Amino acid sequence: MWSFFGSLTGALVAAIVALVASRRTMAATREQLALATRELNDAERRAEEVTRRWEEEQRRHRREWLYQSAISGMGFLTGGTQKRSSGIGILDALIGSGDLDPALRGAVDRVLWNQLMYVCDEGNALTTTHEQHNAQRLVALLRTAPSTRSIAEDFERRLEGYAAAVRASCTEFDP
Repeated sequence: MWSFFGSLTGALVAAIVALVASRRTMAATREQLALATRELNDAERRAEEVTRRWEEEQRRHRREWLYQSAISGMGFLTGGTQKRSSGIGILDALIGSGDLDPALRGAVDRVLWNQLMYVCDEGNALTTTHEQHNAQRLVALLRTAPSTRSIAEDFERRLEGYAAAVRASCTEFDP
């Protein structure tokens, strides 16, 4: 009988040791799981930060590119009808897409007005079709600015009237 109790005691001790070992293993596993979870959360935060920085950098590059595009578009406004047409096209694309920085809009509008005055005075907008077209495109751009819309509309009516008068006077002397 003692051997039965001895075996039972041995089995009981072995079970207790196995249970304690199992609990230690479970505790270690929980600690490993908690550590892995913290590491995963940290990695996600780092990835989000890298993504945020990358997106911010892309926005900064885009703003710089758009700014340079506006500056180059204004630079094209000088130097002849074809370059002026290219500059108007660049600015039209930036304004039409809403990509022109609002902080630049006032400066761009002033340059557009100056070019419109130049085209009408020196650029023969009243006698040459391509400069008339440039003048019309400049007026159309200026009409998109709330601060200059009414002035641009008035100027457009005058420009059309001048062009009609010049065309009429030219046809009178046409041989």
